[in-house]
Amino acid sequence: MKKVFATLLAFVVLFISVNGHAQTAAKDSAKAAKKAARAEKKAEKAAAATTTAPAVKPAPAPAPAPAVKPATTTAPKTVTQGVNKTADKAVGTDAKGRTIYEGPKGGRYTLTAAGNKEYIKKTN
Repeated sequence: MKKVFATLLAFVVLFISVNGHAQTAAKDSAKAAKKAARAEKKAEKAAAATTTAPAVKPAPAPAPAPAVKPATTTAPKTVTQGVNKTADKAVGTDAKGRTIYEGPKGGRYTLTAAGNKEYIKKTN
């Protein structure tokens, strides 16, 4: 009985190793075929590029003189606020003009441009 079991075990191990080798050989041959196809396409492109005459590009027109920009004053930056997606009530504005909201537990926050909450620290 031990001999039969040992023979069967050897057969299973041999079958698994042969099957695994066959799969890697198939993968290797598929990779080689893809590589050959890519090389062939490159060769076709190179041949097509050498057989066609290069197009003659016209000389670029002279650039017009740049227009003089009038002096402008810089406008003050406006603070952009995100959209409040909650039912929290607005309780005022801060020094930068952002709206201050109060949450359900009493925390106060402003909204960033991305719409994230930025909590205001409580002063004691």
